[in-house]
Amino acid sequence: MAIYIKKYKFKNMTKFTILSVFSFLFSAFCLLPIATQAQDIPSEIFGEYFGDAHISNTTFGIDETIGGISVELEETGTENDYFLKILDFNIIDTTTISIEMDKIIITSFEGGYNLSRAESINFTIPEVYVPPIPPYLPDGGIFYDVPVKVTLENSQLIDFVLKLNLEVVATITVVIIVPIPIPITFNIAFEGLLLASPPTIITTELPNGKVGEAYYAILEADGIPPIAWDIMNGSLPTGLNLDSQTGTIAGIPTEKNNFQFTISATNNWGYDFILLNIEIKDIDTTGIGTIEFAPFKVYPNPTTGELRMENGELKIKKVEIFDIYGRNILPLISHLLPHTTFDISYLQAGIYFIKIYTEKGVQTEKVIKK
Repeated sequence: MAIYIKKYKFKNMTKFTILSVFSFLFSAFCLLPIATQAQDIPSEIFGEYFGDAHISNTTFGIDETIGGISVELEETGTENDYFLKILDFNIIDTTTISIEMDKIIITSFEGGYNLSRAESINFTIPEVYVPPIPPYLPDGGIFYDVPVKVTLENSQLIDFVLKLNLEVVATITVVIIVPIPIPITFNIAFEGLLLASPPTIITTELPNGKVGEAYYAILEADGIPPIAWDIMNGSLPTGLNLDSQTGTIAGIPTEKNNFQFTISATNNWGYDFILLNIEIKDIDTTGIGTIEFAPFKVYPNPTTGELRMENGELKIKKVEIFDIYGRNILPLISHLLPHTTFDISYLQAGIYFIKIYTEKGVQTEKVIKK
């Protein structure tokens, strides 16, 4: 009986165990992408930062700023494992040290990045002169192989400005009958700007456009943002506008011509410029681009909300509204009515373009919304 019961339980337990293991593995597999998902830390933030380090120490009354400090922030190819190196600065009189920290954790937040390290790092200074520390060391002295502990605290990177806060504790041992360890704490605050080059404009040509048709193009450049766009010489086609933050050229052209202009791209480290042109051609006169009859009446203009379009028996197929950047913000179908009325009171005050499609052609009107 004992053997029978054992055999019976083994069969059922085997089935249960297999199902449990499969369920566990399946759950782990499903959760794996979540657990191992890397943060989106852009490569543009890595490089050499150059600035000043403020050093303070109450024991020796040190409170000074040292300029020309270089800090390197590097990628290692491993998630949440970056490298930080502070190059050559004086900590006590003529004692110069460099601090190298691996396993730096970078986490993003709205507006920037936090830098941290789970543990402090430890190393030794081969030789250091220590000023007098009464009553333990009234004349000062030279110490060898001094242990140093460095902790990274409350450090951030915002708009390519690196702000590091470090606590550096150097421990000397003074022998007064018995060895007495004396920790000497230095607080170091570094602030530096990323050393980088000016932007390079990638866009070498822009698409042409037509009078009355929505135009949209985006300028592109390599470089560290923010990049500001501007027109140095010449002008865009009438009806087009340049967004200085995004490099977007958009709108509805109103004049036929070949427009030449010089575009500049500027960041914190310099600028680049290029001569471009946009040719605006006339509207299509083969039957689809123009209305052969009297133009539509669009009123009231300016308007605070209600907008009406009509022209006798010429029926409206579709109406579209574009903002000054050429974005289609309101497509409407009017079921082939000879007129249509709709409310635009919810739109912000500004200039808009109404594009009216009929069986005989297309008409574009500028409307001012109060």
